[in-house]
Amino acid sequence: MTRDELQAAKAPFKVRFKGQKKITTVVGFSQNDPTGVGGGLIPDMPCAYFEKGGWILVSDLLTHYDVVPVP
Repeated sequence: MTRDELQAAKAPFKVRFKGQKKITTVVGFSQNDPTGVGGGLIPDMPCAYFEKGGWILVSDLLTHYDVVPVP
C-alpha cells in the first residue's frame, strides 16, 4: 500500500495482508499507539485499529497490507 492510497481511503476500509486471502477492516486511527510509547520524548507513533480488535502502527500497515478495491 502506498501513502497516497492510505490517505485516499476513508475509514472504515478493507485491507488484505500481503500474500494472504483474509480481508480485515480498518475502522480508525489514533495519533499514538495505545501502549503510550509514542509522543513526549519519542516521536508520535500513529496506529490503525481493526474492526474485530487489535491495532498496528501505520508504518507497518503501509508495509504489510494492501487496500482492497471497492467493487
